[in-house]
Amino acid sequence: LGYPDRDFSRLRLVYGGQYGGLGSHVRNNESLHEPVGVATFRHYIFVAEAAGNAISVLKVHHERFNEFIFVTQLTPAEGVQLTGHFSMMPTGYMWFTYNILPNSFGLASLFLDEGLRVSPPTDGVIDIAEECVNSTWYDTDLLDNETLYYEHVGYLLNLSKINWVWPLLPD
Repeated sequence: LGYPDRDFSRLRLVYGGQYGGLGSHVRNNESLHEPVGVATFRHYIFVAEAAGNAISVLKVHHERFNEFIFVTQLTPAEGVQLTGHFSMMPTGYMWFTYNILPNSFGLASLFLDEGLRVSPPTDGVIDIAEECVNSTWYDTDLLDNETLYYEHVGYLLNLSKINWVWPLLPD
């Protein structure tokens, strides 16, 4: 339907999409316009765009996995143009290439702010614990429907990070 040759088994970042927007500058929370560099660090996704001179920091929504949440933007100093090539290190360093017009090129690094380096990912258990329990739904619908029961209990066990699929392996 519409994309007969597209391989849906692999994740892709393409320009346009959910965020929409066309323009010659970075407009946060609106669009990913022509991403030329993508890297991950912990639970964050760093994206350098061809249109604009910034690296957008996104994260995946903790309940709706097909949505990105804008976190912040990293912009270079005045007169420095990012080329879009960068790499993240597990220790929190970002290495990137840049251009200072008319013909000066360089390689630089930066150490991410503490907020990005140490912030924990959102925990879905807290969301579940804060919800009221609908005992009627549990007693009538959930317990009588085996498929729904396994789906719901599996979701809760996944949130608790207990290894219930392969019990012989450690958690």
